[in-house]
Amino acid sequence: MTKLASSAEVRGITSAKRYGLIAIAGLCAVCLLLPPDWFLYVGGGVAGVALLCYLLHALLEGRVDRLILAWVLLFPLGSYFLSFPRSKPLITLDRAIVGISLAAMLFARRDSWTPLGRALRRGAWMWALFLTAACLSLLKTGLRPDSLRMCSDAFILPALFAWYVIAQFPVRRHLRTLHVLTCILAIYLAVLGVVGLSRGEDLFALPGAGTYRAGVGLEKIVRVNGPFQTNHSFGLVGLIALFFLLFLRKAIQTMPGWQRSLHWLGAPAALTVALLPMFRSIALTLLLALFINSWSGGKRTAKIWALALAVSAFTILNATLPDIYQERVSSTENVNARFAQMLQNADLFLQNPVLGVGIGNFGNAVPNVTRYSSLNPSGIDPLNAPHSNWMAILTETGLVGLVSYVAAQIMLVAAFWKMHSGSAGKLFWKYSLFVFLAYGVSGMTLTSGHYGDLNIWFMFTVAALYKYRLERQPVLPAEPIA
Repeated sequence: MTKLASSAEVRGITSAKRYGLIAIAGLCAVCLLLPPDWFLYVGGGVAGVALLCYLLHALLEGRVDRLILAWVLLFPLGSYFLSFPRSKPLITLDRAIVGISLAAMLFARRDSWTPLGRALRRGAWMWALFLTAACLSLLKTGLRPDSLRMCSDAFILPALFAWYVIAQFPVRRHLRTLHVLTCILAIYLAVLGVVGLSRGEDLFALPGAGTYRAGVGLEKIVRVNGPFQTNHSFGLVGLIALFFLLFLRKAIQTMPGWQRSLHWLGAPAALTVALLPMFRSIALTLLLALFINSWSGGKRTAKIWALALAVSAFTILNATLPDIYQERVSSTENVNARFAQMLQNADLFLQNPVLGVGIGNFGNAVPNVTRYSSLNPSGIDPLNAPHSNWMAILTETGLVGLVSYVAAQIMLVAAFWKMHSGSAGKLFWKYSLFVFLAYGVSGMTLTSGHYGDLNIWFMFTVAALYKYRLERQPVLPAEPIA
């Protein structure tokens, strides 16, 4: 009976494929007879209907793995190509993928859910407390659309997306696919960055994204944003992608030759993306990661090459572009401005110590002229921006927001530390620590945490690492690229 059923099933599948090919051939023949404009309309309509049918099927099945993988590949370009309207969009790729993920969770079988674990649940409750403080602080700003948008995109949606990844996304099943897609992501971001640097303007620049330059005179070059809102999002996405790729390479262990070659293109590309915006905090994070890797027993040859590359980069930059080197490496002017900024942050906090001035409202609350210039040894004005995630949270949401924000971060790291035992746990912990450093070190000198494009990538990577450790199952020897 089993053999007969299997044969009937095979014949049914073969017939379905035959009829499907006939239908596709007939549709192509009809499209060729139509005018070119109609051909585009029909093709777009058919593609749209097919996508909607697939989306409906995936939602009813409660699994949207392929859509998540497509997001990994396309999310940097989503803000440019898949946002409506173009200025201050209501519909974006990131919002759509989070909404689809949450909808899929409603249809997923309860026995397929992976629990967060007690330690991570505590961090989630602390994050909920921070979100409550942030929402209460919004009342001070009169519920401004920009503040609402930032609170949603930067703080709420990334956390919900991470919840879906941990609860439903089978990370170990898609390790090879994630590696390939992240390599491609890093490669095309590096191409966009290098071309933008050579042309002196960002490719696929978003509306409202500022342009920042380094150096003076003829040596003034653009610090690329790429398809992101800010240049620090561009650099930190590349840095996190680099550590994620290194982790995936170790976790997969055996790869076919073509994928190893792709890795040797993707990892340097991710490093290029990280360094192109010329942030000292990113360079410091790389040095910290190199030191930790050396201390934990990394390969000696890799350490020597990495150190030699770093020294060579600084030497070449000093020799070829001395003004840029002086501004980004050896100048103390920025340090004096940061000192004045810390005084400005303290003054603004003391005026609003409990709930702050309102999330995302620092620029409107800070005075245009500050009295702290006279206290600065160089007489340099502050930067009129928090220039620190923690200072931004302190001034905008007050002590209530800062305490819950810091507690949530500590509990997140603690939840990862609890699973560091064993060889697999050490691998998981080391690269998780690198990702936390990538986000945290730069967050001490940049307000990078207020941008959804960086936060959603950071939270996806963190959740994928956590889910990998939770699954604790051997990786399959072969896996088709989805």
